[in-house]
Amino acid sequence: MKPKSPKRIAGKRIIRYLFWTFIIFLIIKGAVSYAKGTQIIQEVTNIGTNHTIVEDSLKGFASDFATEYFTWSVNNVNDRALRLQHFISGIDQDAGLKGYEIKGSSSVLSVEIYDTEQISNSLYEVTLNVRREVDLDSLQGAEPSKVKKGSVVKKTYMVVPVTVSSSGYVIQSHPRFIGNQLKGESDSITAGGLNTNVDLINQSTELATNVLQAYFAGNVNQLKYFYEDNGNAPSSLSQNEFTLDRVEYVSLFNMPSSEGRPEHIRMETSVLVQNDIGEVFTNRWILNVVNKGDRLYVLSIGNPKQESIESKGMNNQLPSNDEESKVEITTPEDNDASITTTE
Repeated sequence: MKPKSPKRIAGKRIIRYLFWTFIIFLIIKGAVSYAKGTQIIQEVTNIGTNHTIVEDSLKGFASDFATEYFTWSVNNVNDRALRLQHFISGIDQDAGLKGYEIKGSSSVLSVEIYDTEQISNSLYEVTLNVRREVDLDSLQGAEPSKVKKGSVVKKTYMVVPVTVSSSGYVIQSHPRFIGNQLKGESDSITAGGLNTNVDLINQSTELATNVLQAYFAGNVNQLKYFYEDNGNAPSSLSQNEFTLDRVEYVSLFNMPSSEGRPEHIRMETSVLVQNDIGEVFTNRWILNVVNKGDRLYVLSIGNPKQESIESKGMNNQLPSNDEESKVEITTPEDNDASITTTE
């Protein structure tokens, strides 16, 4: 037997070994690359579903509501109620607008998001600045006239309460109009027992009337008079375009003491407000008060708030009050809203 034959067989085995080693290397490299690719996709998925995106959609919901809320025609007011049904539950179909008091057609020019506060696990308050145009030539019931009244641009600061439910967002109480943002103390809301004392309700109605008249007028000195500690009153207020028409009703709840807040009474008030062109809206205001010496004193106005979304780091992309970071949602003539951010 020739001695060269075994050497040829050994050479082929070496070639096969190198070949399969290379194939295995490619397979392992491909598997590693595939695993890394899956990891990157998973990271993108997490970013796409984090709290920031949820809050963006919540702010968009509030902005869409505000647009429909301030859009109507004197010739078809019922259309507004139909549009609002996509946003509200448990309140009147007009969301507080007194249709018989409207003065001309109204269309929204822009909606600016100023702030978002988390009130509880399911409730948020979105503060908006709404600019709208009111056509005074279409005054309801007005006689035809050769003299054109033209239109006016109204700006309203609006706080919209948005509830996060299992099926989406919903607005379950009337919004309120403010001259500037009110910051409440960080606290959680604890349900209290209903207080039906008639004398206390009458006293509370009088207090709510005086407090809100001072607030809408921007009278800080007068407002401080009603506070238990006037240091908790707003340091400054701009005069609101709305004035208090009257307090419709007041509901009182006995609230137990909690961290940073004594035992007190929670006043939930439904009020009518009116602007200078005669439009009347329903607002919902909350006053936290304490009874001392047969007199009620204000502890704070508004829901006691949890930490703001910004301070919790849950939505660090929210706009501030700084002009350079406002988010403006404009409503062009074709009713397709576009969002622009000024950096």
